[in-house]
Amino acid sequence: MKGLGCACNVVKSTELANNTYTPLSMPKAWESIIGVAPQNVVIMLAAREGQGKTTLALKFGHDFVKSGNGQVLYVTSEQFGSPIFVEQVARLKAAHEGLKIANKLPDDLAQYNLIIIDSTNDSHMTDKDIEDLREEYPDKAFMFIVRQNQDKTYRGIGATDMAYDADIVIEISKGIATNTKNRCGVCGEMDIFNY
Repeated sequence: MKGLGCACNVVKSTELANNTYTPLSMPKAWESIIGVAPQNVVIMLAAREGQGKTTLALKFGHDFVKSGNGQVLYVTSEQFGSPIFVEQVARLKAAHEGLKIANKLPDDLAQYNLIIIDSTNDSHMTDKDIEDLREEYPDKAFMFIVRQNQDKTYRGIGATDMAYDADIVIEISKGIATNTKNRCGVCGEMDIFNY
């Protein structure tokens, strides 16, 4: 059978096994749900409304930049500039010079090391949009926030594909974040309201 016309890379398994990567430097509390993740990790965060998605994302973004991993862009079209969001950033002590907040995704993401999209639903992102972002910025970490239905299915175009493609899937219920998928090797949970 011939190839499908795609570029094909072949590497010896011995070379692959000897490759190393630089992990994220994060406070130990995050290891329970992300493990030792690479710097270009892709995280999908899902929950129903009011369960703590924004809280977890803001805390993660703050700790990411504070731990020396680089600049963070937090994109939120729904909450940008709202008094409740401003209060939440202050209450969580999430403010940091390296954590930027935007109401939409800028054209150039080169200066950021982590891009948080809150949410793919509000940003009307498709699976193709997310795939294009990851291809254009393969060295960047991404956190895509998706809303869940009551039955824990994901809302939005391509959300099921996103769960398959993500390195880590974290679901939140009543402030408890649990990873339901983790290619970084750890399964656990974290009480995000008491961290």
